[in-house]
Amino acid sequence: MALADLIADPYAEKRYLAEIGAYDIAGTATTTIRVSDHGLVTGASDSPAHTLYEARIIEPMAFQRSMFRAGKIGGLSRASFGQLVLNNADGGLDALAGYAFDGRTITIKVGAATDAFAGYSTIFTGTADGITFDDTKVAIRLRDSQLLFETLVQGTLYGGGGGTDGGDDLKGKPKPLAFGEVKNITPVRVDATNAIYQVHDGQIEAITAVYDN
Repeated sequence: MALADLIADPYAEKRYLAEIGAYDIAGTATTTIRVSDHGLVTGASDSPAHTLYEARIIEPMAFQRSMFRAGKIGGLSRASFGQLVLNNADGGLDALAGYAFDGRTITIKVGAATDAFAGYSTIFTGTADGITFDDTKVAIRLRDSQLLFETLVQGTLYGGGGGTDGGDDLKGKPKPLAFGEVKNITPVRVDATNAIYQVHDGQIEAITAVYDN
C-alpha cells in the first residue's frame, strides 16, 4: 500500500520495521540489527534477501516538534522522536549491552499488514542517542540528523604551554576560526606579555582596523 493511502486510512493496520546501526565493541566491527513488530522474512529479490526482522518492536517512535528550545524565543526548530522500544523479556537482546549506538544510523519503515517487504516506506532516518535496559525491554533514544550539528566545528585546542599556544587560562579551549569578512570581533589574547592576539587558526588575508575600548 502507498504511504499516502496508509496514512489516510484510519482503519489500516500498520506494521513497522527498524534497521539499527551499531558497533560491536568486542568484535570491533559495525553491524545492523533488524527488528519488526510482527516478524518478517524478506524475499529472494529483496535487499537484504532472506533476512529475518525479528518480532521485537513494542513502540516504534513518538513524534513531537517545537519551534525552538524550551525557554527560548528563537533558534533552531526541535524535533523529538521519543524512543524505539524493543521486547527483551526472553533476554535475546542482552548482547546489545556490548554494542555502541551513539550517533549510529537508525531507519524505521511502515507498511500495511498485507505488504511484502518491498511495500514498506521509510518514515524516519536519524541517529541513536543512547540505549537503556530494564528487566523486559530495551529502549533506544532517537534523534533526527540535527544531532550531527551538535559538535565542535573546531577541534584544535590551545595547549596552554605559553606563547602562541596560550596560557593556563586558555588550555583546552578551541582556537578561533574566522571565515570571510568578519567585523566587530574580540580577538583571543594568547600572549599578554607580548600583546599577541589571535583571530583565526591559520593564515589570514588582512586586519583592516584595530580598536581599543
